[in-house]
Amino acid sequence: MIVPEESIREVLSLYKPEQRILQSANIDYPKIEGHFLIGKTYYTLSPFEHATDIEIQLCLNQLAYVGISETIKLSLDPLFKGIDFKNLQKEGMYIIESRKRFKRQINPNKEIEGSILIKEKINKMGIIFCYADFQFENKSCFGNLELAVINKVSNGETK
Repeated sequence: MIVPEESIREVLSLYKPEQRILQSANIDYPKIEGHFLIGKTYYTLSPFEHATDIEIQLCLNQLAYVGISETIKLSLDPLFKGIDFKNLQKEGMYIIESRKRFKRQINPNKEIEGSILIKEKINKMGIIFCYADFQFENKSCFGNLELAVINKVSNGETK
């Protein structure tokens, strides 16, 4: 299912315009796929000709945000029922750990594809831990990540 452009734009609105690199996304829960245009680096004096850990992490963050947002919006998983994504977005969703391995360079100046596949979810005291595998550009970069979704109510306590 194609994620509407409006949904992507809304979710990525907290990023600076030049760092909104997710161009499009599809969700076939528990798999989330995205197309990205990384572009030039903004943290080096001269741009790199390859994607680094930093750019891939930004891809992961944006794809995870959009994927969880659509999962909640479309009620694709009962574990996320009743969660307000807006409350999560800034301070309630964290990539706790990501392990990446690069087999080949990835060109940041052309559109690249990547995906996240949620393999397992555990709810511990109101915190949903998601364990996932990911890959970019036909496994030029691949690995796994752990994501925490903390469902806070208005007083800051977890649900």
